[in-house]
Amino acid sequence: MDLSDFTKTLNYLPDLVRYFDEETKEDKTAREVELTWKHNSLSVSELKFYLREGHEAWDDRIRTRENEILTMWMIELGYDPLYHRIKDKKIIVRGQVETQEQIDEWLKPNSGNKLKVTKPEVI
Repeated sequence: MDLSDFTKTLNYLPDLVRYFDEETKEDKTAREVELTWKHNSLSVSELKFYLREGHEAWDDRIRTRENEILTMWMIELGYDPLYHRIKDKKIIVRGQVETQEQIDEWLKPNSGNKLKVTKPEVI
């Protein structure tokens, strides 16, 4: 199932937040940003995340939170996280054989081109 049909909105809040800048060793202020994820076609909950403007790890934090949200939506839709996972914003079955190469590996896991033939030792 594809979960990529969602809208992510940024809303800059009027209040300022204080933080300590490690580089300049000073207290500074910045605007707080509210990020909202809302799915356009599925009836799943609308989820939010708050982060200060100009955060050093802005992209990493948002990417991490988006993966968490996609996982929460997957669970809300009734998929078990033991058997399903998110990959490229799609729900896929864990360990599912999908390509011909995987099928060939499954049928002959120790083929001659994977492992060299060894001679047994004489006792």
